[in-house]
Amino acid sequence: MQKRLSKEEALDLIKNADLNTLGKMASERKKRVAPKRHNYFCNR
Repeated sequence: MQKRLSKEEALDLIKNADLNTLGKMASERKKRVAPKRHNYFCNR
């Protein structure tokens, strides 16, 4: 099991990582947390 990011680590990622990298990291995390769920997003 992986640990949560610290506030400092999260801030460093937001400031320095490109958007594609952040998206891939978020998708990988979501798959580990809820592998069989389907998610839908609605931008209103």
